[in-house]
Amino acid sequence: MTLWRASALVAVALFAGVLALGFLPWLAGQYRRYGRLRGWPAAVSAAVGLYACGLVALTLFPLPEETPGACSRVATWQLVPLDSVQQAWAAGRGDGLLGLLSTPSVLQVLLNVALFVPLGLLARWRFGVRPVRAVLLGLAVSVGVEVVQGTAVFGAYACPYRVADVDDVLTNTLGAALGAALAGPAARLLPHPSPAPAADLDPPGLPRRAWAVALDGLLLVVLTGVVVLAVLLGTAATGGGVSALDDVDVDRLVVLVGGAVTTLLVGVVPLVHPARATPGQAAVGLGTARPDGWAPAPRVRVLLRSAVLWGPVVGLAGGAVPAGPGWTTAVLAVGWPAVLGAASLVTPSRRSPAGWLSGTVVSTRARLAGGPPGDAPTVAVQAHDVVDGGCADPQR
Repeated sequence: MTLWRASALVAVALFAGVLALGFLPWLAGQYRRYGRLRGWPAAVSAAVGLYACGLVALTLFPLPEETPGACSRVATWQLVPLDSVQQAWAAGRGDGLLGLLSTPSVLQVLLNVALFVPLGLLARWRFGVRPVRAVLLGLAVSVGVEVVQGTAVFGAYACPYRVADVDDVLTNTLGAALGAALAGPAARLLPHPSPAPAADLDPPGLPRRAWAVALDGLLLVVLTGVVVLAVLLGTAATGGGVSALDDVDVDRLVVLVGGAVTTLLVGVVPLVHPARATPGQAAVGLGTARPDGWAPAPRVRVLLRSAVLWGPVVGLAGGAVPAGPGWTTAVLAVGWPAVLGAASLVTPSRRSPAGWLSGTVVSTRARLAGGPPGDAPTVAVQAHDVVDGGCADPQR
């Protein structure tokens, strides 16, 4: 496997991890800002994450194996400005333009420039960094990369495994400057990377409500697992080791913890939340309202709604069905909210059975905070130039 291919695979793996960690906050920000999912901001955010992971992978990975004699080929610091550039020029200048561009050392220099073009472009176009600061950011990042390489990842390895080259800093910084210069044309040709906020007063659609339920379910599973693991580790630590876990009824522990976590998150939290929202609803800017959708629902009705939606899940997890705890119960527990969601497709206004039985609807937090239509505040949207110097979106 080549160095570049291995680095690309590492970039994809890192990107997958970053995507998983950043998905929930990003999703919440999307709904909070736009009231819906926007494809273009999502694509730009994904590009930022993928580029950041690729930058780490291409400059640090793959990490070498520390074998005997590995330090006999010690990578060094190259501190003579333009030395490697001159060597690359000398190696390919006699072969014509095509030969020059295909020379490995010249390609290395060009790739160093190209690697930091997205950094300058995204810094200025996506985040509104001024041109000089975008170039300085490229300089700082490149210096940081070379320091990490030259110090063998701050001493993690016995010796450096890559050359720390001052010319890499120069070419990387040049790439960041080119990227910053391209931000102006990019802003004129591409949609704005972060459109202006939109008033979120319309009744939420079924996909958004489904996201809220899915996030609640995901949070229930994750927190239950974390608490159970903490209890098991604590038992092992205080009981004399792993053998202390032999007396723990794990299935029973999962049932108790799962019931407690479910009661807390979807039973107690909505009662104290201003918008009567579960954590999943709060993440996508929703709340539980009266049938008119403009005022928070009474707490009794909110509790009834949670009982209809999540009560059977707790019962199934506790072995209320003959199958008892196990994969069958897990399938049923996941399937129950899905059944309610499917039933919403055939009800008037896509209202869920939990909403009909409890006399509630799901509304946006902006709608709940705004009051009835006659009292709803005007949402002022201010356009802003993300990039100075003629890079504002002309369509806004």
